[in-house]
Formats: sequence, C-alpha cells, structure tokens
Amino acid sequence: MAVTFILFIVLVASGFRAEAMQDQSYGLGSVTTGRVSAVTAETDHSFGALINPALLAASTKKQFTFGLSWVSSQVANPTKVLVDSARFRTRDGSDREGDASMPFVRTSLWSIGYSHPFKLGFWPGHRAGFGLTLSGPFDQFRRWLALSPYDFTTLRYGGSDTQFKGTIAGGLELVPNHLFFGAGLSLFLTSSGVSEATLNSQNPTARMAMNVGFNTSTVFGLYSSFDSFSAALVCRQVVVPAFTQTFIGQVEVGGVPVANQPAAIRTSLYFEPAIVELEAQKRFGGLVVSAGLGFQKWSDYAPRYLALATPDASGVLRSTYPSITPMQDTLNPRASLEWRGLDHWRFSAGYQFRPTPVVDLSNESNLIDTDTHVLGLSVSRHLGNPLFFDRLTVSLYGQAHFLNPRVVVKSSAAFIGAPGYTISGRAFVGGLSLTSDI
Repeated sequence: MAVTFILFIVLVASGFRAEAMQDQSYGLGSVTTGRVSAVTAETDHSFGALINPALLAASTKKQFTFGLSWVSSQVANPTKVLVDSARFRTRDGSDREGDASMPFVRTSLWSIGYSHPFKLGFWPGHRAGFGLTLSGPFDQFRRWLALSPYDFTTLRYGGSDTQFKGTIAGGLELVPNHLFFGAGLSLFLTSSGVSEATLNSQNPTARMAMNVGFNTSTVFGLYSSFDSFSAALVCRQVVVPAFTQTFIGQVEVGGVPVANQPAAIRTSLYFEPAIVELEAQKRFGGLVVSAGLGFQKWSDYAPRYLALATPDASGVLRSTYPSITPMQDTLNPRASLEWRGLDHWRFSAGYQFRPTPVVDLSNESNLIDTDTHVLGLSVSRHLGNPLFFDRLTVSLYGQAHFLNPRVVVKSSAAFIGAPGYTISGRAFVGGLSLTSDI
C-alpha cells in the first residue's frame, strides 16, 4: 500500500515543480550586456561585487546602476512520441503516444549594483573598495512544481534567476595600478512561505508547508592591468539548495479513506555549478578586444526532480529515486568587441559558445539540453549630468540564443519520449540599464 501511495503522490503532485536552473543561464542582472559575460576584466562596472570583486578596488569612481531584464524562450515540442506508459506513469495504466508540450517561458527581473572605491590612509598609494548587488523577479517569486524524471523539461530555460539574490564584496589593491584581489558572499533567498497543494479531489484544501530558504555562495577574483592590457581570474562556489517538505497524506482503498500516511518530499530548486573564469582584454585605441574561457563543474549535478519517502506498514522507509542523467564538466569560450571611438557612444558585440553538460539523453530521463550559440549586441550613450545624476549612462542590450538541433534516440521503446525526437529552440534577452557616477 505504501508503494502505491508513493506512486499516487508522484502523479497527483505534478502541479508542482522545482526546476533545476543555473543562475547564469542568461547572464541577467545587466551584467553581460551585449558582450556576453566578457566584463570580468572591465573596471568601469557597477556590478563588480558579483562579476569580479577585485574590480571594486581597481575603479577610481563610485557608481550606481539600476537595470531591467526580459527573457523569452521556446524549445520545440517533441512530436509523435510516447507521452504515457504503464511502466513509467500510472495515470490510467495505458501506453499513449502524442505531442509533448514545452512551455513558452517569460522572465522579467530588476537589478541594482553599487561600487565604492576609496584610498587607504594606513597604506599610502593603495586603494580598496566595497560593493553590493541585488536582483529579483518582478513577477512570481518561486514556482514549486514536482517534476518526475520522465517529464519533458529544460535544464537551463524555464525559471532562471527567479530567486532574490544579494552579493556583498570587497576588493584590495595589492600592487599599485597592477594587481587587485577581491572576495564576496552571495545570499540566495528562495521560496514563498506557504503553498497550497491539492493532493486529491477529496482533499482540495490540503496544504504543504514551504519554508523560506537562505543559501550562500562565495566568489573570489583577481584583476591585473599593464598599460593597455588587462586580465582577470574569477572563482565561484557551487550552489545546490534543496528543500525537504513533510506532510500527512490520506490513503484510500476503493475510494474510501482508510489511513493517514506520513511522507516527505525532497527536491532541489536550482543549481549553479562551481565556475572558474579567465578573461583577457586588450585596447587598440578606441577598440577593445576581449576573450575569455569559463570552466563549469557540471559533473557534481544530480537532478532531483522529486524524491519522496514514506514508511510502510512494517516501518521500513520506502522512497522513489530519480533517474541518473550523466553530466560532464564544460568549457565555455567567448569573445567580444567594443568600439569607443565616438564621443559619448559605445557599441559592443559578443559571442559565446555554451556546450551542453548532458552527455546521454537516451535513458528514461527527458532533461532537455543541447549546445547553444549566444550572440549579443549593445549600445550605450553618456547623457552628461541631467537632473541630480552625475555622468548618466543609458545602455540597451540584447542577446539571441540559438540551440543546436540534437537528435534524441531512446534506448528502450518503453521510455517516455520513445522512439525519439529532435531538440531545437531559441531564446531572446533584452535589457535596459541606467548608470551614474556618484
């Protein structure tokens, strides 16, 4: 009975989902602009606390930035595939073929950045600095849906950055005008208190408590500068927040309630791999050329769609388990150009190749992901000193994400998604930021 109860909860709880998404799926928070993340070696940036804390001491002016970001993405629907089966689903115990549905996703965010460099009185000729970044969603704080491993879902596009985040950091000049070091701590605030959960039609007012979760991650950075050449190294800690929810479910036999059954659900909310980034930048007059390489440790990621445990009549704990999705670490190269040859104007363009960490898609899981090409464009304009601002700069930027087609062939005809399908899709990012010297 306990095993039947587990399967029942897995199915009827499908109104909830905790999508595993990495924070930097899009590079939101007005961080990347059109240069697609190539700014860790750029001193003139108010989001230094997040992108590279060493920049906080390398800059010579205080800055404040407010940004808005919008994202939309669509992955092609798998067609003519197995969408329900007696082995992996128990909705009605029959095999069924049809078209799976991938959601059209929209996300909107706000972000704030502040940097404050200052001279050190006790160490002449050296500077230090501190900074703060904040970001969060305009709309829903956190959707909590419990996907099974067999549902069609994307690894990156769907709910990225929908938690509140804050980062505070400090930087120190080690070698005057040449070498800087910084470190910071990010705080992630996730969930929305109490979520109402309809577990079955006879119990429409059932509730599932959801605690607000605080998770932290450290960031370290180095920045060096020699005349027209600069370089940066940034390390970010892995983030793997998880929630455990406990509740009492009702067991029915023949439509008649017979017992109350305790259960616990454990699921991850999102995932950010440990990241090491290298960046080099060279100025040729008004032209700035940047190149970078990011290492992301995805092999630590184990998707936890929904893990439910409950004791059976003898007290033995019975639990579900997610399918194993093989993951590999990735290298993400990028490059960008910025033209500063015109007074008050800047024009930027960037490219990044983002390989997929998912090695094998032929098993029962349908965690959809593929190699992605990211193109970015931006334009900035210095407006002088309107109103109470000091050297106000307005920036508009956009990104286009092109997902490489990837053919999935299922290794078993009984797997959801069999006999196979082709992954493809597009995502678009737009943003606006206002930056002012202080």
